[in-house]
Amino acid sequence: MYRIILIAAFIIIFYLIIQGLKKNGLRIGDLFDFFGKGFNNSLLLIKGKKGDKSGVSAVRNLLINITWVLFLLMALSAMVPVMISGERLEDIFLVIHVIVAPFFVISLMITVLLTIERNTFNTDDWNVIKGLFSGDKERKIKGTSTWIKILTWIFVIASIPAASSILLSMYPVFSSEGQAAMLLVHQYSVLTLLFSGAGLFYFYFLESKAN
Repeated sequence: MYRIILIAAFIIIFYLIIQGLKKNGLRIGDLFDFFGKGFNNSLLLIKGKKGDKSGVSAVRNLLINITWVLFLLMALSAMVPVMISGERLEDIFLVIHVIVAPFFVISLMITVLLTIERNTFNTDDWNVIKGLFSGDKERKIKGTSTWIKILTWIFVIASIPAASSILLSMYPVFSSEGQAAMLLVHQYSVLTLLFSGAGLFYFYFLESKAN
């Protein structure tokens, strides 16, 4: 069942991203260019402006890009074997997942601390969020910054049960039924991470194009 849900999730995410790109007159290749340029620009700023405000911002952006790479490795190593064969994580995929996991958690924690001010909701954001539940067209989300904040906090919150469920299942605290429940918590937390992570990357990309 989870295999079917996972495949469906990938299809839905891919479809929504393609439709969003077409709506904005962009191509899928632009996403890859954005990702590569993000790394290069951050490294150049760190090298040339180390110590000033731009350098700090570049370090933060580089860390965000590193977090994206680690998340991608985590997602692919966990989901590819499930989607292809329906089997659980094992062999090289398990090794990659276990090695990358602690680095991803640390990178995510530091990224959250460095971007917490940027992702704090203000009055305009709250008005925009209210627009989601009202018929007022002027208060509906038009830009990307509020979506980025919403998806960031969904991603951060979902990462807590995703990580803690696996950690708890490693210790003889729960019965077999409890460990099965922990696995379900992990699987559906990961699905939430997948949707929010894909959305975040897409809206960061749109924000870069707008600027």
